[in-house]
Amino acid sequence: MKLSSKFSSTTNYTRKQINLYTKLTSRGVKYLNNQIAKEKFVKVTDKTYSIIEREKEHMSFTTRVPYYPLVVDKARGSIVTDIEGNEFIDFLSSAAAVNTGHNHPKVVEAIVGQVNKFIHYTPAYMYHEPHIDLAEKLIEITPGKFKKRVAFGLSGSSSVDGAIKAARSYTNRKKIISYLRSYHGTTCGAISVSGYGPDMKRKINSQLSDIEFIPYPDCYRCISNQKYPSCNLTCFKYLETLLDTVIPPEEVAAIILEPIQGDAGVITPPQEYYDRLVDLCRRHNILIIADEVQTGFGRTGKMFACEHFNLEPDIIVLGKAIASGMPFKGKVKLLFQSAEELGTGADELIEAGEIDDIDGLYGIHRGL
Repeated sequence: MKLSSKFSSTTNYTRKQINLYTKLTSRGVKYLNNQIAKEKFVKVTDKTYSIIEREKEHMSFTTRVPYYPLVVDKARGSIVTDIEGNEFIDFLSSAAAVNTGHNHPKVVEAIVGQVNKFIHYTPAYMYHEPHIDLAEKLIEITPGKFKKRVAFGLSGSSSVDGAIKAARSYTNRKKIISYLRSYHGTTCGAISVSGYGPDMKRKINSQLSDIEFIPYPDCYRCISNQKYPSCNLTCFKYLETLLDTVIPPEEVAAIILEPIQGDAGVITPPQEYYDRLVDLCRRHNILIIADEVQTGFGRTGKMFACEHFNLEPDIIVLGKAIASGMPFKGKVKLLFQSAEELGTGADELIEAGEIDDIDGLYGIHRGL
């Protein structure tokens, strides 16, 4: 792919960034980028490129995956406006973080109302009602009618870490099974159970031990080059063989999964796979951790992707759209007898906005 001369000369990106940019654009943004370079569809001037240059100078590219030169100025509903005045339909929904749309009036109203009361007081030492309201709402809407508790955090990655700690503490087992091509985040625990690619882990030595990976039930790119249902779920047989020959099932604390695998290509497993997985886990007292950070809160047509498969996980990890763009995540788990809540940090401001956010989504989900 040929980058626009203005982009390559003005920003002076590193070769690694340019290579990454090239890979991304080849997946569907290539056409749009070419049009941007030709300035046919949108206007891109030095005003935009100067900001990109400043970012390159002062911010680490390790946290950046730029698709194309768009500097956001404002957003409302499904429309994002850049500093040049160009308007874009946000099919990305800010990486699945604003499922209710940008600046939803009810969310803004709730945030402003809480700001006028107080922004934050740590829930570790005191009590406040928004904290409890949100926990009750999450318990109500998450799959499963069993007794639950909620733990709040500040990122999907940290919530994955908490889920791993909770599972190990409750079961008194160490091993965690995850899936190839999975993405669970970038904190120490989350990156350890991510099977997205070696670039995520290269040169990072402080990863968790006792993590095993198995093939995801990807019927589009079957690892055995077979077709469902004639394959008889060879991918599930891999898990059974692993437990029969390598890992004693009584040493496995949990299997962590994305109900619909996201970054791997939006992969939807067959119902039969989850039916057999639940049966296996229940027989061996292995917990199921469902990472719904990307798929939760209406993203797949139901409130949670687990509901498509009648899957009731023991621990469900939430994030992104839970707070309509605010930095807030959480996990809901069954009532553990030996694992206390692992971490605090839920801001009152975020919680107040989140109650209205969930109410709006829940109304849409239930057809109200």
